[in-house]
Amino acid sequence: MALFTLTDLAAYLQQDIDTATATVARTMATGVVTGFTNQLIESATYTHLLPINADRSIRLPQRPVTAVTSVTIAGVARTVDTDWDWDGIGDLIVLDGYTPDTEDWQATVVYTAGYATVPNDLAAVALSIAGRLYNATPGLVSESIDDYRATYANPPPLRLLDPAKQILRRYQQPLGSLAPVANPGRR
Repeated sequence: MALFTLTDLAAYLQQDIDTATATVARTMATGVVTGFTNQLIESATYTHLLPINADRSIRLPQRPVTAVTSVTIAGVARTVDTDWDWDGIGDLIVLDGYTPDTEDWQATVVYTAGYATVPNDLAAVALSIAGRLYNATPGLVSESIDDYRATYANPPPLRLLDPAKQILRRYQQPLGSLAPVANPGRR
């Protein structure tokens, strides 16, 4: 997965780049973006075992959801428009004509989520992080002997700047957004 190409990074830095160093910077920047948002960003198909909430809904963790292929509960494929519905735009599946048995409050859902083309603002944030990483002088920058003094690279290149955080919050899936498995049939 890459939120930008190495050619993009070279253009952003306006210099020739070392491929190995640039690849590491891109991987780390992608990790910062996906870690902050709790989203994998690029379009992919997922198979997740997910809890069924007490209101008979299933929240899909990756966004934006572009297709729901199947919902299986207790080993039985459920029928769209009969047993479950998805509105085509959100991240919530609702069980309509089906109520799980007391032990069956989990569903295996196959769905597609993410962006076919990485949004420009996400790519820009990732590029800015990778640019700082690529040009960073790791560790000690200067050192003195008498009255010992050491200076380290600052700011840390992996630190998200406030404007970047504002952009990434729009794509963020909050931790704990999946409701715990509710099983009203058990006491």
